[in-house]
Amino acid sequence: SSSAMATSLRATRALRTAPVAGGLRRFSDYIEVARKMRATPYNAAVEGEVKCPVYVGWDATIDADFHKLQVGPKKGGRPYEQICDSALDLVGFTPMVRMSRLAKHLEVDCELLGKCEFFNAGGSVKDRIGKRMIE
Repeated sequence: SSSAMATSLRATRALRTAPVAGGLRRFSDYIEVARKMRATPYNAAVEGEVKCPVYVGWDATIDADFHKLQVGPKKGGRPYEQICDSALDLVGFTPMVRMSRLAKHLEVDCELLGKCEFFNAGGSVKDRIGKRMIE
């Protein structure tokens, strides 16, 4: 419900402004708030409208642009085997997470995944995964 999300957001603000002993907050406090937020249904009135661009498919233009970006040798694979339910379940690498709240809101019949580039320490964005995620 929207009141549950508002409560979670207030709790997050409280963590941000709470006095800190030794410069650290308890990690478990963040986990607890994040788990509550993940379980809260999306509410556009509270969180704002989600706008998604119209996607008509992988066409020749996109394919040509994609191939231009493919440089260097292909190496390695995913260092972990599972797709996690939350970004909180991951430490390191560039994880993918299920976007279950958004998928439910958009009423999509497929598994909706997001690649968390903000977890990439080098800040580089890799486009190679994009085609595989779409297919």
